[in-house]
Amino acid sequence: MGICSKHLCTIKELIECGYICALNSSRIVCIGGDSKAVTLKKYLFGMAFNNITRTAFGKRFIDDQGNIDPQGMEFKEIISQGMKLGASIKTPEFIPWIRWMFPLQTEEFAKHSNRRDKLTKLIMEEHTLARETSGETKEHFVDALLTLRKHYDLTDTHIIGLLWVNFYEMLIMYMVLF
Repeated sequence: MGICSKHLCTIKELIECGYICALNSSRIVCIGGDSKAVTLKKYLFGMAFNNITRTAFGKRFIDDQGNIDPQGMEFKEIISQGMKLGASIKTPEFIPWIRWMFPLQTEEFAKHSNRRDKLTKLIMEEHTLARETSGETKEHFVDALLTLRKHYDLTDTHIIGLLWVNFYEMLIMYMVLF
């Protein structure tokens, strides 16, 4: 049984992460409570983005006013670039014997992977430091994977891969819902 289905995506874990959605939803109610016109698109994006990033990465990048912090901007740009690169994958990537006819984007993929890994390792280090300082594990996937590291012999590469696969699955789910 895989680590995600056994530890991260159990009903218990998903219910425990439900408070994140409730908290972000209540922030939108507070914003609309001033009886003034608001553009919901800005706040709904922030809510969905924060729900996903807090569940997977344990971080909130967009504040109540819809402002995104510098690390959040980097995160958003990485997502955008990842979507562009993912959409640009061509048939030769999967059929090795015709690759000679089409240039591959290996340099772009490598730069993107390095950028993504650098940000993710920074987030992992922040969580490790916070967990060592406070002694408590938070209810999100980063801390869950970091605490299961020794039990499953997980490397940084494993953890980064699991986090981003989980992130993109949640992103697709939100795209379908909204």
